[in-house]
Amino acid sequence: MNQRSWLLFLALLVVAAVRLYGLAGAALPDYDSVYNWQTVQEVASGNLTHLFHQGAPLFYLVFAPLAWLGGNFHILQYANALLAVAAVGNLAAFVGREARLSAWQTAGLVLFIGTSVFLTFSGRDFTMNSGNLLLFAGLLRAYYRRLQTPNRQSLLRASIWLMLGISFNYRFLFTVPILVAFELLAADGLLLRRGNAWRVLAVLAAPFVVLGLVSWLVELPLQRQWPAVYYGLIMRGEPNLAGNVGIFRFDMLYYIYFLRDFEVPLVLLTLLITPVLWRRELFQQLRQPNLVRYLAVWGYCFLAGMSVLIKAPAGSCWLTACSTPWPFLACVDWFLVACWAYW
Repeated sequence: MNQRSWLLFLALLVVAAVRLYGLAGAALPDYDSVYNWQTVQEVASGNLTHLFHQGAPLFYLVFAPLAWLGGNFHILQYANALLAVAAVGNLAAFVGREARLSAWQTAGLVLFIGTSVFLTFSGRDFTMNSGNLLLFAGLLRAYYRRLQTPNRQSLLRASIWLMLGISFNYRFLFTVPILVAFELLAADGLLLRRGNAWRVLAVLAAPFVVLGLVSWLVELPLQRQWPAVYYGLIMRGEPNLAGNVGIFRFDMLYYIYFLRDFEVPLVLLTLLITPVLWRRELFQQLRQPNLVRYLAVWGYCFLAGMSVLIKAPAGSCWLTACSTPWPFLACVDWFLVACWAYW
């Protein structure tokens, strides 16, 4: 391996040590983690009754084989935590390459993102957050390539990542309006060219068709199947376990306060001043892709979209992932100052 690969690997080892520290003596931290563990055990035994719970069939199918190794939930917790570490590496490698960071700077970015307070906490449970982040990092990389190299191959590659994300957790549907905004901003007509739209739709529909057939073969009740689960999540008429009804609750300041209270202050500060700090990159040559604008569109669209939906801390995972690289990039020429400010 070259120097960059070695430094990235060593930085990820440090992040893994932070994420796994004390996990052996920790219980599953919340209701969702316990429910997911029970559902994985059901799926591993061949019972698919709750396969589509939370619109996350791929999550349960991925972890079901690990349940065959024994009933200890820590095995699943470790695997989930390492998924989050892989997500950090994928995201940092993407940002480092596009921002032309040196090997040492990229390793520093891994540590910066990987020790983020909220991402560290959310990477130690047994929910979809870790896998969501890994697939989101893959989508970020693939769709940026589609913007840089607008051809059918890059478009379909991004579609595959989106398909995997939607299969892993229904929250990936929140990325669709943002991707539509990017398509409108690019205005290159690629999606509508030579049947590309049909190919994209076919890719996205594939898991619904396959798992729909599985549902039919195992004779799942209609209310347990994927479309019914989506309908229940969107048209929620009864209070959920948190007492929430419906899906909309407008509050523009919720996630601002959340980042203020539970994340490194430098992240929130950079989120607020980015339009001034990088105004040239953000507001000039709008059809020419650049990394700052790309991450900013994702971050601010997530912030705006989640502000009108029911609030949940898990919703800030992607927002944090998009905004955490900004303070590092702003201070990259003063790396020691950045590290001091962060810690």
